Amino acid sequence: MRRISVLFLAVLFGGTALCTAQQQKAEPQNKWEVFGGYTIERVSGYPNLYSDADGDAFAPFNLRGGEGSLTYYFRKYIGVTADISITSKGYATNTPMSFQKIREQHYLFGPEFRYTIKTAGGSQRVSLFVHQLFGVSHTTIDFSSFPSIECYDNGQTTHAACSANPFTMASGGGMDIRLDSHISIRPAQLDYWTQQISAKSFLGMGLASQTDSGKLGVSGLRYSVGVVVGF
Repeated sequence: MRRISVLFLAVLFGGTALCTAQQQKAEPQNKWEVFGGYTIERVSGYPNLYSDADGDAFAPFNLRGGEGSLTYYFRKYIGVTADISITSKGYATNTPMSFQKIREQHYLFGPEFRYTIKTAGGSQRVSLFVHQLFGVSHTTIDFSSFPSIECYDNGQTTHAACSANPFTMASGGGMDIRLDSHISIRPAQLDYWTQQISAKSFLGMGLASQTDSGKLGVSGLRYSVGVVVGF
């Protein structure tokens, strides 16, 4: 009798463990995912509005802001992503009434591919993804009093504000850690983006003449961290 009881308990325990493992392996994949978080961009190629120690007119600088994206997975591991990020930086010089600010806005769209890592217990808690995004950016540089840099608007020189809307391409990816069936944290997303901007959009003739093609080859490395909600 005792042997039968032990065997019954063993079968019951084993069946329960097997069902639990199967449920973990069959965790549903969310069709939609919304991401929101904080982002930092290291930007190179723009005229340096924030004079560095070496006096490099094109020294890189950092922008900070936020990013949001919406991803739809029409297959288990294949989806499309719409991504928006807005970053900026302002700097006040020692001269009164002089203030400069640059704002970078990206509007990107493209395919995303995801791979889910199964742990030893069969759960799917960690996902890796990569994407290739395309779109446009809206870049604005505001001047209050900065005579050394000029921008051109329909042939008219202005010191008030300069803007451009270049085509932008971004390549990158990241990692998500699933907390439950609908909430994940994204500890890291890294994207490298590039664009070409007319040199006269942001530079006076003095600096514009230093570019070989009349174009600014602008690029940036964007790091983001935040929360993902799936449904």
